[in-house]
Amino acid sequence: MPLLPVALYTALAFLFGLWQVGWSPERLPLWFYGYALLVGFFSALTFRLPSLDHAQRPFWQRVGLRGSSMLPVMALLSVDTVLSQPAHLGRWAAACALVLLLSGLFSLWLDRKSQQGSRGARVLKDWF
Repeated sequence: MPLLPVALYTALAFLFGLWQVGWSPERLPLWFYGYALLVGFFSALTFRLPSLDHAQRPFWQRVGLRGSSMLPVMALLSVDTVLSQPAHLGRWAAACALVLLLSGLFSLWLDRKSQQGSRGARVLKDWF
């Protein structure tokens, strides 16, 4: 696993955390440093997952692999929830799972439409 994406996403999570506590590192809880490292690790891990998608895989696996490309964004967005409202973390995890599922379904739908010759779907697929 390349270390640059891990370092980049860890630094971004740490910066978002600092922003939430008013740029004061002593106000960050100790566990947050581990959380930032986990965000970096899992975000870097997902770079490879969408490339594992191929037509021979079952539909649910393809949806999961395609949707995993949204995991870095959702992990960085979760920094605010983790610091300000830890009691809502379960609700946030359910919302993230829904976004990942919808993203994977949308990606597969765009592929199917673009293979059928839809010009608009090809433009959207290239954009996403």
